[in-house]
Amino acid sequence: MLRHSGSGLGIVAAAALLSKTHAADDGRIDSKKPFIPRPSHRSTLAKHIIYLYMDGAPSQVDTWDPKPRLDKDNGKPFAMTIEPTQFNNIGTTLKSPWAFRQYGESGIPVSDLFPNIAKHVDKLAVVRSMTSNFSEHTNANYFLHTGNGTQGRPGMGAWVG
Repeated sequence: MLRHSGSGLGIVAAAALLSKTHAADDGRIDSKKPFIPRPSHRSTLAKHIIYLYMDGAPSQVDTWDPKPRLDKDNGKPFAMTIEPTQFNNIGTTLKSPWAFRQYGESGIPVSDLFPNIAKHVDKLAVVRSMTSNFSEHTNANYFLHTGNGTQGRPGMGAWVG
């Protein structure tokens, strides 16, 4: 949705704000305006949203997404083709310093970094299917906030006052 909207998370906020004033009253989809916000099928409980974006976190390969090839190729030159970035001197392949074990009925692998969370793994949704066309975090962050991978587009702060 964010990729096609061109507005990132801002479009989510805009839809919520516009739904009260511009929503189709009868809930029908107008073929000329298929994306106009419509009333939800349930009442809204939240009155406000606090969006916290905290840059920086442990890597996915150290937390929820084990990569057996990193273990196999640890210390060797990186064998895959990499898009050029500002970080071209990447050194050698580095495995995670944390061991992974399967937990719960689901058998989801969790690293030893999260021993307490691992006890509740069957209550979590772990998504490993996300991809990006950006090889650097900066452009991916622009995309997350604006729906576009380059500078100069309004972000969520421009939509919500």
